[in-house]
Amino acid sequence: MTDNTHKEERDEVLFAFHRACRKPSAADIVEWISRYPELAEDIRDYAAMLRDANPDLEADVSEEDDVFFARGRSHAINALHEHKAGQARATSLDSRLTFDQLMGRLSLDIPKLAKIVGITRGILSALTTGKMAKPVASRLLKAIIEALQVTPEEFDRAHDRALASPTLGHAKGSASATIIRQTCEQIIRDSELPDDRKAYWLSED
Repeated sequence: MTDNTHKEERDEVLFAFHRACRKPSAADIVEWISRYPELAEDIRDYAAMLRDANPDLEADVSEEDDVFFARGRSHAINALHEHKAGQARATSLDSRLTFDQLMGRLSLDIPKLAKIVGITRGILSALTTGKMAKPVASRLLKAIIEALQVTPEEFDRAHDRALASPTLGHAKGSASATIIRQTCEQIIRDSELPDDRKAYWLSED
């Protein structure tokens, strides 16, 4: 969220708070903070300003409200902490998404992604199933990151997950299933791409 967007949201919430709570009680403050924990400090400050600007308000405040105000800060801090913790958990979960999940966010699959990137399905399949070793060719890496709308860090973590849990090949006879892992260069050179496209993907930017 940009600073301007945050300021606009804050102003809208404070304006709504002002209209709904001309004489805010501690209970009002706690309620609004629970609804907008990210604006807890702004709401508390604005309520304090209203109290300072309205001497008559002090006379309307009961001893019980004073207790509420004392507790309000604790409630606000807890609400804000939970809000930030929730954001951190969401960010942490996003950072551990697999390639399938990253594609799913955009309603993509291997064929659709291959068409967007302009590369064969086999090359992408090798990447997403953990058969493509690091590093990924720079041009291919950039193209996939742009297509999936992810950061290099998110891509790298998804690649790590694919390498850690690769899709195994079929076992032959009594032999155990094996993982045939190749470099990105080998996979591109062995692909069905025309030679000029192979050269393109393997060249540096």
